[in-house]
Amino acid sequence: MVRCGILLTLIIAAPAESAHSGAVDQPKRILLLYAHDPNAPGAAAFARQLKAVVREQFSTGLVIYEENLDLDRFPDPSRSAQLARYFTEKYQGFQPDVIVTEGSQALRFVRDRLAGLFPGAPIVYGLAFEPVVDFSSLPANITGRRLPLPFAATYSLARALHPDAERVVLVSGASPMDSLLRSEALRAMSPLLHGVDLALLKDWSYGELIDSLRSLPPRTFVVLSSFARDRLGREFNSGDLIASLTRVSSAPIYGIARNWVGDGVVGGGVMDFADDGMRIGRIVVRVLRRAPNEPMPPAEVAATPIVVDWRQLQRWGLPENRVPSGTEVLFRTPSLWERYGGAILIALGIIGFQSLLIALLLVERKRRVRAQRAVEEQVAYERLMRALTDDMLRRSPAEVTGALEDALPRVGRFATASAAVLVVPPDDTTGAATCLTWTEADDSVRRHAGRADTALPSVMGNGRLDIPLIVGDVTYGTLELHRTPGLDWPADILTRVGAVGDLIAGALARTRDGRVLEQTRGQVEHMARVATVSGLAAAVSHELRQPLTAIRMNAAAGALLLARTPPDVDEARVIFQEIVRDDARASEVIEHFRTLLRKEGSVSTQVDLNTVCRNTAKLVEHEFTDRQARLVLRLDQQVPPVRGDPVQLQQALINLTLNALDALSTSTGDREAAISTGASNGEVMIHVTDTGPGLAPDVLERVFEPFFTTKPHGLGMGLTIVRTIVERHHGMLRAENLPAGGAVFTVRLPAGGANSRS
Repeated sequence: MVRCGILLTLIIAAPAESAHSGAVDQPKRILLLYAHDPNAPGAAAFARQLKAVVREQFSTGLVIYEENLDLDRFPDPSRSAQLARYFTEKYQGFQPDVIVTEGSQALRFVRDRLAGLFPGAPIVYGLAFEPVVDFSSLPANITGRRLPLPFAATYSLARALHPDAERVVLVSGASPMDSLLRSEALRAMSPLLHGVDLALLKDWSYGELIDSLRSLPPRTFVVLSSFARDRLGREFNSGDLIASLTRVSSAPIYGIARNWVGDGVVGGGVMDFADDGMRIGRIVVRVLRRAPNEPMPPAEVAATPIVVDWRQLQRWGLPENRVPSGTEVLFRTPSLWERYGGAILIALGIIGFQSLLIALLLVERKRRVRAQRAVEEQVAYERLMRALTDDMLRRSPAEVTGALEDALPRVGRFATASAAVLVVPPDDTTGAATCLTWTEADDSVRRHAGRADTALPSVMGNGRLDIPLIVGDVTYGTLELHRTPGLDWPADILTRVGAVGDLIAGALARTRDGRVLEQTRGQVEHMARVATVSGLAAAVSHELRQPLTAIRMNAAAGALLLARTPPDVDEARVIFQEIVRDDARASEVIEHFRTLLRKEGSVSTQVDLNTVCRNTAKLVEHEFTDRQARLVLRLDQQVPPVRGDPVQLQQALINLTLNALDALSTSTGDREAAISTGASNGEVMIHVTDTGPGLAPDVLERVFEPFFTTKPHGLGMGLTIVRTIVERHHGMLRAENLPAGGAVFTVRLPAGGANSRS
């Protein structure tokens, strides 16, 4: 009994559940109204794409009702009233989810005749165009996509392809829609004629139209409009006539529908009915999925694509380079190369590869041996150049001669020479050339003066190769290589040994330039010291006057003491000791200035910078007194010594102090310069400050440049020499302005035993 009850419950519940499901999932109902023949190519393409898009989104629960209004063939307004009554009787109580209209006349019919039958129903229009409908005045429940009539674009394309055309023929039918489209065509094309005659074919029968197209004059092209009916009342689908018209026409024909291109029309700005159907389908899907009270999707305006049929271009001999940019070319027949280019390339590649493989097999052994030898020689050459380059760059200019002694055997062995000689001429004409000679027999390098052939006559003159060592226009020597008689020098060896010669020439040039630079630097520094001491002549006089005066006065006093009776010998002895001390003091002053003037090599010793500062202050004291300025010493007694040349350091400090004195000459306030010392982080600092006007920004940027000066009679080398001396002592020189006014020059030197090489 329980089992029977359950079965009865299921039987009763099943229909109820099915009914409930049907109430919830109501099918979407679309009413599709055609203004044109649904079998016409354009209308059929539109409907096919529209249905495909909608059915893709609503695979189940979709019902499409289709009605053909046939308003082209029955345009009488009374017929429209009969159609409205027909729809009222047929669709009484029926409410579609959306009404889709194909064509402008269908949209106008729904708006004017069926608004009361389907109140508030959303309406989506397609294949519609002005002026049949005023799209700006449509109510809010109507949206869609309108097509601009592309007569202007079509004429412009034809004119571009026929720049010498004298006549255009517009073909139109006799129906009301034909007349409407003809008026639009004339309105759009007339401003573009520019001297081209416009002929109109409208009152024709089919036979007359065929005859007219057969006898068109040269330099003519044809534009097709709508032709749904001829003057005899016979009705046509425009798309069905295209093939027969284009086949007999003696002039190229252009049209405004995409489906006409391919049946003989050259091309045009076209209305793409299939594309319009696809996009209208998307709008319909959005309308069906609207939320309650959501507004309709905005209306759209279709683009006007421009297309041409490549086959018709060939038929009428129209150059493809006249086709405007952005035009879509259809039905292009690929050339033989385009169709089989890949296969041809593959075949040629296979043949070429096989030929190359055969050739490689024939010469493989010879090329392998040659390549192996070339690689070995190249590797040896690169190793040689790398070793020589590293050695030359690593050595200082003074050590380059030793590097050349190491390099000469390598060059000789690389060149397979029996002997190698490097001849370096002297810097002047009075000296003798220096020769470095290497022989394969003893594998050693000997240095001697004079020509190498006088020292080694047994290996000279046999297969000799001279490589001049030139940089710019200056010859720095000659590299001589000697081989066994009868052996030629290979071309690759000549090239590579030439590169080696360039490297050696560069090293010799760097050595000579280093010597010249060092000599010039010493001369400049000596001249600067002489100039500095010349400027301090008054200081020399002042320093010597005091000890000499003291000597004279002490000598007179000593004579008086000895003239007493009895003589005061003890007091005279003290006076004579003071005379000796004053004499030593005068000798010390004279020797110090002789040291500044002497042109000797620099020395490296422990230097007390405080002592250098005190000596400098004594030397420039007279200059400061004459110019009514004051020099102050602020010395830190705890500063450690530095290592360097005391004469060069004093020369640098004198330059900085005299520059500070020059800066004070324009000061209107306290005219004071100061020399101070200090130590920090393993460095010793000397600061030379002044209370002058400071350094201008442009002067501060260039103050250490050679030959830059702000003095009327200055050479611009003082601060450059100071910086050179400081850097030679591994230090740093810096100039800056003080916040309170004036400038400060700071010298930083490493404390203790940092080696200084000058």
